[in-house]
Amino acid sequence: DRAFSECTSLATVVFPPGLEILGGEVLSHCPKLGAVDLGACSALRTIGDRALSNCDALGAVLFPPAIESLGTHVLFLCSKLATVDLSRCGALRTIGDFAFCECASLETIALPPGVETLGTYVFSRCPKLAAVDLGPCELLRTIGDRAFSDCAVLKTIVFPPRLETLGTHVLFRCPALVAVDLRTCEALRTIGGHAFSKCASLETAKLPPRVEALGHAVLSHCPKLVQTPSSVIAKRPTPAAFAAPPPPAPEAEPKPPPLPRRADAGAGEEGR
Repeated sequence: DRAFSECTSLATVVFPPGLEILGGEVLSHCPKLGAVDLGACSALRTIGDRALSNCDALGAVLFPPAIESLGTHVLFLCSKLATVDLSRCGALRTIGDFAFCECASLETIALPPGVETLGTYVFSRCPKLAAVDLGPCELLRTIGDRAFSDCAVLKTIVFPPRLETLGTHVLFRCPALVAVDLRTCEALRTIGGHAFSKCASLETAKLPPRVEALGHAVLSHCPKLVQTPSSVIAKRPTPAAFAAPPPPAPEAEPKPPPLPRRADAGAGEEGR
């Protein structure tokens, strides 16, 4: 872990094809690292937590084809990263919490069909992410809390067909989002609280008929919503499902865990 962390002049790195694990924070806080090519690392299965986080110049990452697990915060706060292409990673099942959170230049993502879980805040606060297509993700069953929250230009999202659980605040405060269509998600049973709250442009929300649990204020503060989904009416939710939560309790918004800043930080972590 932290093998090359905080190498302030490191610009390029070449890994051997037999590499199996990239440790936690191995290349974090390397401000001049512009690209990472792991495509030839055919044995690489695991990329650890924060492995490439806080790399200010990192604009491109080629992921290994056999990767099975991406750790938490793996590319957190990589402000130049424009594309995430995991479509070749057929063995990938889990993308960790905050994996691509606060990537200010991220515009496109492509996920593999076998991914099963998207962690919390995984693509949250990506201000240039305009469209998300999860339709090809045939095994994706869980989308974590705030997975796409605070994405300022996110206008369209296609949900996976086998989705079972949508976390809380999953598309919270996405002001450009126009429509939500979950009708093809026949296995969906739970939609978390505030899931689509504060989506100022949201006009239509279509839910599957078998939803069993609707969270608090799931469609609150959506001033352009012109039709209440029939499945919601059938559930006869409390008015709070569409209204603001009572003051003085604005939606709780936990911040990302603090990041270690120095190699001598020891077991503790400093906030960024």
